[in-house]
Order: sequence, then structure tokens, then C-alpha cells
Amino acid sequence: MIKRCDGTFRLWDCRTLTHSVQIFNGHTKAVNSALFLGNDRLVSSSDDGFVHIWDSRSTTCSPLISLECVSPCNRISLANDILAVPLDNRDIRLYSAINGDKLHVQRRAHTRAVQCTALAQCGSSLEFLLASGSLDRHMHVWHIKKLKGSNTNKLMKSLDESLGSPTVLSSNESNKNGGGNGSGVDAQNRKTTKRTPLTEKASNVVALNDKKQSATNSNLTSDKPSQRTGSTLTK
Repeated sequence: MIKRCDGTFRLWDCRTLTHSVQIFNGHTKAVNSALFLGNDRLVSSSDDGFVHIWDSRSTTCSPLISLECVSPCNRISLANDILAVPLDNRDIRLYSAINGDKLHVQRRAHTRAVQCTALAQCGSSLEFLLASGSLDRHMHVWHIKKLKGSNTNKLMKSLDESLGSPTVLSSNESNKNGGGNGSGVDAQNRKTTKRTPLTEKASNVVALNDKKQSATNSNLTSDKPSQRTGSTLTK
């Protein structure tokens, strides 16, 4: 694809560069970026403040969906059927590439025009990291915890299906596997720890008392001669 300043962009076949395959007319100002969406669809952004989604098989070359962003749109990015659109008014907008629904607006993301974005999903959750670059010479990373829209729309369904449902172990299975909160270690410790029977504890106490009593008697016995010796000397 080649962008032009006359509000059009062209699709070329790299095998035959003699002429373009198709010309897309729909923007009124310079086109800043264009991407393939899959399923023979394209998306483009322009200084006219619009993002258009196209069907490359259509002969009319009119956009399927037009998204009005108010401000000039710069280099767009795509992830998980979500479009991230950086704007000259310092905002960043997220749209569904499936039906064009507005999912999120990051307002005043920078102090000058936002030029580019990148979007990445956070592991297996429905949260996203949004990176942005601007003419203010800063790059920011935003944590998008929740997108607008209900969980029943096509976008959320496609995300849920791609992520899959988490596996939940029953209490019996968790006990068999040792659990997930250190119960397996506790079970091992219970096996290796030797418990002293109550009878042994009682006998130990009796033996200790006998030792104390014998020590006391020996001290009394050792004190008697010393007293006798003292009385003898006095006499």
C-alpha cells in the first residue's frame, strides 16, 4: 500500500508493479497510515480526522465503516481486533476493528500531538498495555484495565474464545494434588514430624522431678558437714 497526499492510497501487487491494483478514495486530506485487517479488509487514517475501514473486494471503493475522531489521525496500530488511533489533539482512542465501537479514550496523553501507538494484551486477561510516542519527546505506557461495551458484543466474545476458560480444580482434586496454598508441603511436614506420646511426656516429667529431688537432697547432705565443722572451730 502507498499513501498519497491527495486523500487516496493505493494497493499494489508486488509481482506486477506496472500499475496499482486498486485506488481507495474517501479521505479529503493526506493519508497518514494504512493497515491490513485480514478478511480482505483494510484500515486507513488521515489528517481529515477520519479512520476508514475498507473492503478490498468492493468495486465501489467506498468505506465500510467511517470513524470520526475530530482531530487529525496519525499512525494507527492493531492488536486483537482493536485499533489504537493517536491524534493531534493529544488523545488516543481505541476502536473495535469488527464493528467500529469506541472502546476507550486516553485523554491528554501527552503535551503535544501523539504520533504513534502500540497495543499489547496482558497475558491471559482482558487488560491491555498501550504505548504511545509523541512530539513532546516522551513515550508513555498506559495500563488499560477495562474497555467500554458489554461482555456480549462480538469483540469480547472473540477475546473470550481466544483466551479460553480457566481450569478450576475441585476440592478433592486439589487435596489429591497437594493443593495450591502449600497444603502439600504441610502434609509432607506432618508425615516427617514425630509426635511424642503423652505417656512418654509423663515419664519424662517424672524423671525430671526425680533428678531435681536428688539434686536437692545432695545439696542438703553437703551442707551438714560444713555446719559441723564450723561448730567445732567455734568451740
